Amino acid sequence: MTMIESGKPQRFDASALPTFAPDPALRARILASHAKQQQSRRVRFAVGSGALAASLALVAVMLVHRGPTAPLAETASAAQVESRGLELEWQRAMHSGSAPVVTPRLRAIDAQLQSAYDRGADAREVSALWARRNAALRQLIQVSSEGIVAANDSGMTRL
Repeated sequence: MTMIESGKPQRFDASALPTFAPDPALRARILASHAKQQQSRRVRFAVGSGALAASLALVAVMLVHRGPTAPLAETASAAQVESRGLELEWQRAMHSGSAPVVTPRLRAIDAQLQSAYDRGADAREVSALWARRNAALRQLIQVSSEGIVAANDSGMTRL
């Protein structure tokens, strides 16, 4: 008869419990399993650390050997600044009463530059176009300073 059946509270008797006799090799198996888990964690940590170090090294190498992209962008920017200065010089070289004459060549180069920027061209192409534009502006400055009012590909008109 159990406590529930008799209705009377009974005291807990620990001596009535069965005795536990574990296998003598149980402790050794538990310790071996724990050691195996620790070894597995160490290996995963070492592999993960190695992969992280390799990734960082790869990023560092890519940043160091980036190539001439940044200098080309700086060249395009410098050429653009030079072009602004050449435009001002060309306007000063023109006679005060005359308006600057923009040649079809300069218009074509400007259109090519705009097209290159619109389609996201690389810095090499943009730098080359700025260099062509600066060369055309230098020619216009030379022509203006020599007293030539209009210049085109077919000929020049002197005053």
